[in-house]
Amino acid sequence: MLLHDSDVTSTPDSWRATLAAVPVIVQTLRERGLRVGPLAAHGVPRR
Repeated sequence: MLLHDSDVTSTPDSWRATLAAVPVIVQTLRERGLRVGPLAAHGVPRR
């Protein structure tokens, strides 16, 4: 999952709702056996 948010294209301060949701998202993904981390840790090279 990749999250993007921007005050330019979204409601101002909408990033706060995204940030608040991250712990719940991470917990749910881990409960389902998925790994969470930066793309580079999952074999996706940096550009």
